Amino acid sequence: MLSTELIAIFDEMDALTRQQPGGSQQQMRMNYLLAKASAFRDEVRRENKSVRPSDVELRAWQKFFRDGIGGVIETREVPEGTGNPIQALTMTGNLGHFVPTEFFREFLPMTMKAHDPLFDPEVVTFLKTPHGRPIQCPVFSDVKEVAVVIGEGYQSPTTLNPAALSAVPLLAWTYRTPYWGVSMEAEQDLDQTFSTVELFKAFVGDRLARGVGKDLMTGNGLSKPTGLLTQLKNLGVATIIAVGSKDYTGGTETGANSLGPTDYNNLFYSIEPQYRNSPRCFWLMTDETLYALSKLISKQGLPVVTLVDGIHTIMGKPVKTSPSMDQIGANKYPVLFGDFKYWVTRQVIADGYIRRSTELPGFAENGAAALQAFARFDGTLLFKDSLQSSPFISANHSTPLRLLQNAGA
Repeated sequence: MLSTELIAIFDEMDALTRQQPGGSQQQMRMNYLLAKASAFRDEVRRENKSVRPSDVELRAWQKFFRDGIGGVIETREVPEGTGNPIQALTMTGNLGHFVPTEFFREFLPMTMKAHDPLFDPEVVTFLKTPHGRPIQCPVFSDVKEVAVVIGEGYQSPTTLNPAALSAVPLLAWTYRTPYWGVSMEAEQDLDQTFSTVELFKAFVGDRLARGVGKDLMTGNGLSKPTGLLTQLKNLGVATIIAVGSKDYTGGTETGANSLGPTDYNNLFYSIEPQYRNSPRCFWLMTDETLYALSKLISKQGLPVVTLVDGIHTIMGKPVKTSPSMDQIGANKYPVLFGDFKYWVTRQVIADGYIRRSTELPGFAENGAAALQAFARFDGTLLFKDSLQSSPFISANHSTPLRLLQNAGA
């Protein structure tokens, strides 16, 4: 199906061809429209290539839906110049487990990042590991330790400061989705199977992103990850206390029920310039908080939130939204700001699988199988020091990430 924008391009091209020749300006416009239509075509080709699974994978899904015969399907690289990568299916008998490795390795992270930026490799440090064993991640947040000049004949010390070897642990917690029903009379037509598979993949990505994303943000560490906000609080990272938007709007708002430019300014400059200048420096808040701020207009008619190339920005930095952040309210933490390179999200690729059950109430009597997806995740901050000073927060450190907190009621 053609997009509205592509249809508009074709309509304008058709109108130009019906006009009398209009010189160089008309020709330049036609060349521009042709180039734009070509770009759309190439994008559609790329999307179709990446979204549609191969027939090998679709037939494997069919056997799993219908017979419960599980297996592992993976894309195998071939030596350069000897052909395209191939897909191979290893069937493992009627075990009810299916492992589409390409789905867990590529499609799942791409789907989950649409729900929460903590799964976006362009926002956070995203680590895919082939195993779920505990690992140690070195911390690297100390911007005060810099290179120094040395003289000729300098000899490296034989001992290192233990702080230079500091690391934080990264585990792997197992998550499962709710049940999703599929007819055991699996479709024979691959196009129908493709539609069913895509619906299931979207369901898995949505449910995992919501469950895992909440724990990665606010988890308490008891049989689940210790979330980003929880870790910041445990480290004793001082928050910026909101004063509200009253001085900006001339209204009656307070720091308990609103946020204003003074709050964002204080939060912005409480972060070291080295972190603010990072390409992964963002504001993080809920969509509702962003909506509230987008309506905030000063007495002089100036907005807090501006659009730059379709991206919401505050003080020149992009805004990302997460459903797991607090809403604006007394003593809440509605905004996080800083360099998200210092948060790592871990996904264990090899341990993801899909399980099929046929005897659950509500499914068996309707000729349906129940599918569940299982995947493993964890996350941690890549810093744990609290010794750096900040000119805006007395006797506290300037960490790569900091929270804005509403005042008490």
